[in-house]
Amino acid sequence: PIISRKMNLKISKKKTALFIFWVVFFSSIYLLNKPQTSIRLDFQVALHNADDDDRTGVFYYDTGKGFNEKKSVKIRYYQETDGLFYPYSVGIPVANIQQLRFDPLFGEGGVSLKDLTITKYSPKRIDFSLTQNSIKPLHSIQELIISSDEVKIISNGED
Repeated sequence: PIISRKMNLKISKKKTALFIFWVVFFSSIYLLNKPQTSIRLDFQVALHNADDDDRTGVFYYDTGKGFNEKKSVKIRYYQETDGLFYPYSVGIPVANIQQLRFDPLFGEGGVSLKDLTITKYSPKRIDFSLTQNSIKPLHSIQELIISSDEVKIISNGED
């Protein structure tokens, strides 16, 4: 038996092995079920002439393997009035994002995006004027107007 000098306890090898087994077992369960660090996006959106059926946007995130539907988060805009900003918050379940893509609408219309804050460990507000060279209009985006706190995106609805 193993003897603890400070406490004068006798612990058998069998009990020691059993204890080690349970520590390893519960540690592995914790590690397998441990929540991943995620990223939260907080922002405000105003719609401009968007049809009711098209009031959905999508954030795609690339973890190094390109954009795809599995790695996306949809936002259903709930506002009724055009031109007024409403707050939204979405969670992205991974932390190692290489690129972020925003498809503002499923159809024709406009979206103004402002006050974009990305939070992983601490919030970081995005100054759109500093990222102007990184923002590229693709596919159905016919116009992109960028200022320091807002991006206005006009979509023609053709993808």
